[in-house]
Amino acid sequence: MEDSPTAEPHGGSFRFSLLALLLLTAMVAVSCSLLFASQGWVRVFSIIIFVFAFPTVWVATLIYGRGYLRTFAIGALCSGGTVAVFSGLLLIYVSFAMISSYSASWSELAEQFAEVTFGPAVSVACFFGINVITGRIAVATRWMIESSRRL
Repeated sequence: MEDSPTAEPHGGSFRFSLLALLLLTAMVAVSCSLLFASQGWVRVFSIIIFVFAFPTVWVATLIYGRGYLRTFAIGALCSGGTVAVFSGLLLIYVSFAMISSYSASWSELAEQFAEVTFGPAVSVACFFGINVITGRIAVATRWMIESSRRL
């Protein structure tokens, strides 16, 4: 017996189109190239952009998401927002330190970041991992609360 074209699709909620998977693969590839294969100063500026821009994704998901997706965004924003605040304070401190010992050109500034290795990039990868973990903890907590109310 064949399924009718209007029947519910089989599988769970983890069904993605080929275009969505292609875009996700492209974004991960570009992110990895910026974080791991670029020069030191490009890597540092990429990390700054990722740390400050990524909590925006969680805020948008918090506003427009519903159900467990919104709960995940709240949990991920707890760690993402905290890291962004402390990174902002560190960036202000580094900016004032650079102003006090002003470099004569961009090449001298780039030389200061030449020694940057994979450490900051790995820490950004850990930052994203912590976002996912705290989001999952929030979803698990919501699920436990909802299941205890049903009893």
